Amino acid sequence: MSLGELPVRLQRLERTLRRFPETKRAAEFLRNQKSVFEEQWRKERLVKARSLPLPPPRNQALHPVGCEIRDCYLSFKFQLGDDDKPLVHADFQVRIVGDMVTDEATFELEDHWRIDADVDYAPKKGSGKVASEAREPHPSFHFQRGGHAQDEFVQKSGFVPSGNTVLGGGAWKALMQYPGPRMPTLPFDPILAIDFCIAQNDGPLWKRLRDTPEYRNLIKANQIELWKPFIEGLAVPTARKKWLGPTVAF
Repeated sequence: MSLGELPVRLQRLERTLRRFPETKRAAEFLRNQKSVFEEQWRKERLVKARSLPLPPPRNQALHPVGCEIRDCYLSFKFQLGDDDKPLVHADFQVRIVGDMVTDEATFELEDHWRIDADVDYAPKKGSGKVASEAREPHPSFHFQRGGHAQDEFVQKSGFVPSGNTVLGGGAWKALMQYPGPRMPTLPFDPILAIDFCIAQNDGPLWKRLRDTPEYRNLIKANQIELWKPFIEGLAVPTARKKWLGPTVAF
């Protein structure tokens, strides 16, 4: 697995994103990170960044009722390995920021989801043993609610509900969220993660981007290099067990 020079491809993506008003901030972020990405890739075949701005989702079917989304950010960490472990990291975290204003108070709101990689869960070559044992079965690449961004958010002052909340009567009501389920998914590099998030947040914009030959060809090339070996490998029992995790019984 090579993916060529990923920082070069990210700059090609930046030039395309700059053409659209909705993705100019993302393009500016990628341009500003150019030298950082190049240094990361040169040293460790690694590309990582925090809080790349993306077009936010529409204000539709939101909870709590009356809130509005104002921003969306993507953080990612992608690193190539060797033949025994082609991917060391293939993680990305989405943080969606909103607010809600009432007569009594203003609430800062966030939602979080991620594609997580537990590539060390796969058996080590020739050993038959897993490198790290998880309490719950983890597919190597999986969708999951929450993530580190949520852990940081709930520790901020003013987060409710909390242990010192005083209420005159009744009870505060809030969404409860647990870390599962961990749904198997394809691995994503930063370029495919950006494309996927834009598709989820703004379908019409995503279609306009995909109608741009340079953008479409870039996405296609990365999908072929990253996804084709993965998809073909699922036909092989050992690879299937490695990528999808211990829940696979055949």
